[in-house]
Amino acid sequence: MKKDEIKSFFPKTFTLTQELIDNEKSIGEALLKSYLPQELWEDTFWGLSIGTIDGVKIKTECTVEYQGKKVKVPLYLDKSLKAPIEVTFELR
Repeated sequence: MKKDEIKSFFPKTFTLTQELIDNEKSIGEALLKSYLPQELWEDTFWGLSIGTIDGVKIKTECTVEYQGKKVKVPLYLDKSLKAPIEVTFELR
């Protein structure tokens, strides 16, 4: 699949369930595999807040308030999350 075709899948928002948090080793990878065509699964790498799909860079972020300003910070997809929470995968 070409990079432009992969990029067309993003941004994508999911509502994360507690069941997924509790039962998946890699939450981000599980979410991506539920959405992406199977042909891309082998080319998907996901860390805690960034990853790649066949060279296309993606990320998750959340907005927090810091010193009276709204700023974006990495959203780490790990067992510390409490559902329900919306997760958006974006291009980086």
